[in-house]
Amino acid sequence: DESWKEFMDEEEADAPSDDPEVSQAETARTERENQVNTAQLKTRASQRTMQFIEDRLGGLVAEGDFYRNPNVTCAQLAETVGTNRRYLSDYINHVVGKTFYAYINDLRLDYAQALLRDTTKSVDEIADASGFQTASRLNEAFFERHNFTIEHYRKVIDSGLVQ
Repeated sequence: DESWKEFMDEEEADAPSDDPEVSQAETARTERENQVNTAQLKTRASQRTMQFIEDRLGGLVAEGDFYRNPNVTCAQLAETVGTNRRYLSDYINHVVGKTFYAYINDLRLDYAQALLRDTTKSVDEIADASGFQTASRLNEAFFERHNFTIEHYRKVIDSGLVQ
């Protein structure tokens, strides 16, 4: 029967070859496919991990507590987020585009700037409330970002030129 012969030909084509060169090529192809599949799985897992970190970190930033701790570490924050230090560090470095401490200082500076604008607290009080070790460090960070001093900023706010 002709259909039986076609079926047997297909089966023989799918069967492993006895030829060592063909067998090595099949093995190499299978290994490449497995590596691609593994890489795709890692990429999907990595994307899910990064999304998880983004969601949790966004919630923590909205709450606003963690970065105001002057001694916060990447490991402590990672534990709070529910991940490990390496994944959190990779997220901040590659997705946010900053080092951990630059990221924390930017959050602190944003908070300090809001306090400078919205309150009459002293620079020392604001530095303490926003997580800077000293008022001097807050002044340095503020000047690095804006290229003018806190005193100048407050004068401009008091003049009514900036809301």
